[in-house]
Amino acid sequence: MEKDARLRHPLEKQLGEFGDSARITIVDVRRVDLKHGLEAGSTLVSIMSFSPELAVALVRHVCDSPQLVRGLVVIPSLSAEQLADNGATGLRVVEVDGIARADFYPPASTVLRVVASERTPPCSK
Repeated sequence: MEKDARLRHPLEKQLGEFGDSARITIVDVRRVDLKHGLEAGSTLVSIMSFSPELAVALVRHVCDSPQLVRGLVVIPSLSAEQLADNGATGLRVVEVDGIARADFYPPASTVLRVVASERTPPCSK
């Protein structure tokens, strides 16, 4: 899902080789019913907002879908720390890489991290 319609063509070009296994939807993710709009076993791959608070809110919103089992996202460093420290999310969050601010145009205004997330199974008695 991408909010900016200007990115449709570049995304189609980049993801074309994946055929039907990659679907591009131009929409604000906050307006999508993710509980019914994703296939079981879906994976989130995303560059989230560079606002730490918004990034955390978006990751939590998306990961609330029972269909989503894992993700790989670029988020502000502060967001990564907040998600990793909060066991209540039901996600295991691990930093897998950094990414340079200059890799974005305009350059990102904050330090960014690439994190992997995976839904943790509920504790059994």
